Formats: sequence, structure tokens, C-alpha cells
Amino acid sequence: MRRQFEFLGKWLAKNGWDVRTAYRGDDTVTEADNIRSYGCRTRGTDHRENDFRYPLDYAAQNALGATRLFFNMRDGEDYVPDVVIAHVGWGIGLCVKQVWPTTKYIAYHEWYYTEQDWTKGGKAERPVNVSTTLSNRMRNLPIVAEFDCADASWCPTEFQKSRFPPALQPFIEVLPDGVDCQLHRGSAVFGVDFEWLGLPVGGKVLTYTTRGMEPLRGFPQFLRAVEELQRRRSDFDTVILASDTVSYGAQLGDGDSWRLRMLDQLTLDQRRIHFAGSRPRDEYIKVLQASTAHLYFSEPFVTSWSLWTCHGLMPLL
Repeated sequence: MRRQFEFLGKWLAKNGWDVRTAYRGDDTVTEADNIRSYGCRTRGTDHRENDFRYPLDYAAQNALGATRLFFNMRDGEDYVPDVVIAHVGWGIGLCVKQVWPTTKYIAYHEWYYTEQDWTKGGKAERPVNVSTTLSNRMRNLPIVAEFDCADASWCPTEFQKSRFPPALQPFIEVLPDGVDCQLHRGSAVFGVDFEWLGLPVGGKVLTYTTRGMEPLRGFPQFLRAVEELQRRRSDFDTVILASDTVSYGAQLGDGDSWRLRMLDQLTLDQRRIHFAGSRPRDEYIKVLQASTAHLYFSEPFVTSWSLWTCHGLMPLL
């Protein structure tokens, strides 16, 4: 239930629902905030370079672990949920309806991997090769497989829906997953005041947060924009909360990163750029509250959960 469904789960539990969540991990059961959480052990899968079977094997192993857990919940605890929501593509929801036929299953369709622009007759948005084509197809097979078992399919934005083939789009309902603007909005009374960085209250702060500093999340474009902004004005600091890694796209070699590449290419006043890595959520929120302007890029990619919960694990259920 992590991240996408964290606040929904807590709200449901607070209002009397029996909320249970599953995540990939050790076979343990814990309880907090009136929510029971089940660890779901899966066999590890080695990700070998250019092994196009990996997405299928990964989904199959997750499906195996999740389905075992569902059977145990049904037969050992006599548990039959009214509704199950699962994040599509990881294999988790493939057998929900087989275990609980009367349960309503909502499939959270976050993304469809494609280089095609369906609004322009399926024309390629960028050059493709054998590797890209096959990789996208393997990633999409577990995603497409959940349309026949879901009672409803949902994604947060019209843009995300538009990535799916036209034949599948009518089955997807768009429902924004939302941002708590009251909590995250900027204010002049907040400042960045931590052991790792201290900036004066009321100073102008440009913030950028994401999982990894990579082209798919617009990191090179962001630093180019910072270079131009610094050339125009000197009255702001830039705070970057992100790991110096690539989560999506081609991996770089040891000792190489997009951060190092861009700092080498651009003329930046690095005294006013602060790289702070990934921070705990409470610090992350305080940074956003102190932000004068928060910038988010995708090229093209999902905005929803990455926009506001970049520090943590992907959800399982």
C-alpha cells in the first residue's frame, strides 16, 4: 500500500474499514495505524543485461508470492476483502479474482511503455531499435494481462491514459491521486534549517526532488534552466533532493553520473546549488514548505506519485 495508497489506507482505517496491505519482504505480519501489513516473500531474480525475460520472470515471482499470501489469508484467516487495489505491472494482481471471485479488483494502471504517439497514428516519438522494442513489449505483457481480470482500471492523469493503445483506453478511468496542497505549499515563514543545510527564512529557494538524477525525469533540462536563471539573477538558492542514480533508462558506468556530466558541461555557481540526496519525509515536506518555486520535469513520464513521494519504496498493494 506504500506511497500511492498510504493516505487512502489511513483514511479508510480511521473511518472504520478493515484495511490490510501487502508488501514484498519477509513473511511477517505487523500492525500500525489500525492497518495490518503482510510481508510477502518472493524468489529473487537476477537482472542480467539484455535479458528481456526479466520483466516477465519478475512479475511471475511476485505473482507467486502474492497468490500464496492471498490463499493463506482466505483459508487461514477466512478473510475475503470487499475491494483490492494493486499496482499493475509487477504481477501482484494477476490472481486476485482467482482467489477471491466475489471481490472487486481495481487495477492501478500507472504507465504503458511505448515509443509511439497514438494520437498521431502510432508514429514513433524517437528512434527505436531491437532492444527498445523488445524491452517495451516484455514490460507491457504483465500490464496488459490485468485488463481481463480487473473490475475497474484506473490511472491518475489523462496523459498517462494517453500512453495506452487506443483499444485499451476506454477501459481506463482517470482519477487524480492528488497532492495535499495545504501541507506542501510554500510559505515565507518556513526555512531550510537542518544539520545538512541551513538557509535563511524568507530567502528565495528553488527546489527539485525526484528518485534519480536522470534524463527521463528531466534532470539535465533542470540544470540547464538553473544555469539560465543564475545568469539572470543572484538572489536564490537551489535545493536538490535526489539520489545520484539512474532508475529508468540506460545505466552509466562506474564513476559516471548525470550530475557529474551536467556540472562539467554547464557554468553554474555551485555555492548556491545544494545536493542533499534523499531525505526523510518530514524533512522533505519542510523543504517544500520553504520552497519559493518547486520544479518538476518528466520526459515523458508519469507525474503522479513521483511528484510528491520521491523518497521511499514503490507500492506492492
